[in-house]
Amino acid sequence: MKNSLISKKDINTFQNDGVVLVKNLFKDYVDIIRAGIEKNLAQPGPFAAENLNEGDNGRFFDDYCNWQRIDEFRNVVFDKNVAETAAKLMQSKTVQMFHDHVLVKEAGTLKSTPWHTDGPYYFIKGMKTLSFWVPLDPVKKATLRMVARSHKWSKPVLPTR
Repeated sequence: MKNSLISKKDINTFQNDGVVLVKNLFKDYVDIIRAGIEKNLAQPGPFAAENLNEGDNGRFFDDYCNWQRIDEFRNVVFDKNVAETAAKLMQSKTVQMFHDHVLVKEAGTLKSTPWHTDGPYYFIKGMKTLSFWVPLDPVKKATLRMVARSHKWSKPVLPTR
């Protein structure tokens, strides 16, 4: 199957560096994801958290594992192009979704996200795993930062609190 969103070079970059930019994969889903997030904010799931201390400005909300109860998330999770892109990047014949994860950080929120690798959150071992970061608003400052080839380090960077 041909997937015009990624090239062999993209696959090689992902395999080598552990990160690659895939443009337009979620472009048709921005409004749908936004609507799902509004539902999630209105009715948080059992894993939801507000991650600011009392007196901090802004909002830093997160929640995960809601695709089964929020149709908008389910529609994105089961999109054929998303699954095919994940499979090609991982060089896998199959794809299994582990979880969705919503992070809402309002503009002006000063609390940073702790430096970490995603692997320790997944409770699995292996190299055929990936995360898609899908910002819904333009991000120019304080954006996601990656360290190329950190997925090959002998010790993962554990999340901190």
